[in-house]
Amino acid sequence: MGSRYEVEVTVSSARDLKNVNWRNGDLKPYAVLWVDDGAKCSTRVDLDNADNPNWDDKLTLPLPPSSRLDDALLYLDVVHANAAEGVKPLVGSARLPLRDVLDDAGCSEFKSKYIVRLMFPRTLPSTTYGGRHDDSY
Repeated sequence: MGSRYEVEVTVSSARDLKNVNWRNGDLKPYAVLWVDDGAKCSTRVDLDNADNPNWDDKLTLPLPPSSRLDDALLYLDVVHANAAEGVKPLVGSARLPLRDVLDDAGCSEFKSKYIVRLMFPRTLPSTTYGGRHDDSY
């Protein structure tokens, strides 16, 4: 049985992202979004704007049938696209309780604008960053 709810998200832009690829060149960021344990969707990679990407991509995410609308979470990860590596380095992540959106706008068809602040990873590979992390940006 499919989901009876969908969440439509427009991922506009980000600014002042940390270049997790600083030793090898510019950041090539894209965003990955999902609700709870549902399917993941991603924006296109912004190859032109490095640490200030502009996507303006509209994504439609199904709410998993096992999720309750009251406690569902929207997850967003920004990662660096690098075909040479198997692991995509995490730039930052955020999550938004869908209940907050519903409380602000009601449960009908609506549009709400939210700005989320990314959380930066606490532990970074010492081979890349010397074991030090500054999350003041």
